[in-house]
Amino acid sequence: MNHKTANDFDELIKLFLAKKEFALSGASADPSKYGNIILKKMSRNGYNVFPVNSVETAIDGITCFANIDSLPEEIKFINFVTAPKRSIRLLGACVRKGIEIAWFQPGAYDCAVIGEYESAGIRTIYGPCIMVAAQTCS
Repeated sequence: MNHKTANDFDELIKLFLAKKEFALSGASADPSKYGNIILKKMSRNGYNVFPVNSVETAIDGITCFANIDSLPEEIKFINFVTAPKRSIRLLGACVRKGIEIAWFQPGAYDCAVIGEYESAGIRTIYGPCIMVAAQTCS
C-alpha cells in the first residue's frame, strides 16, 4: 500500500468534495446501511450522488445506475461502501469509466484493493468516512 501523508489525503479529500458529485457503489435501499445513510446525508447537503445498485431502480427518489459502466460520462469520482472483494472486482469498470479518485469507506478496502487501484492509476482515499470529512471540509 502506498503510504500517503496527511497533506496528500487532505488535498484529495478537498478535490473530491469540491466537485459536489460522485458515484456511490454499494448504495442501499436499507436505511440501516451506510450505503443508504451516505446517499441521503450527502444528497441533503448539496451533493449530486449517483447511486450504483444492480437491483434497485431508485432509492428515495434518486435514480440508480445498474453498474459503473452505466454512469454518466462526467462522473470521475466514486465512493465505495462495498466489501473489499467486491471493490477489487469493480476495478476494471472504474478503469473503463475513467474514474480518477476512488474513496473507500472503512471496511471497503484492504492493502490489496488500494494497491490495485493505485497501480491502475486511480488515486485513492481510504480511512476517513466521507460524511465526517464533508463536515470538517465544508
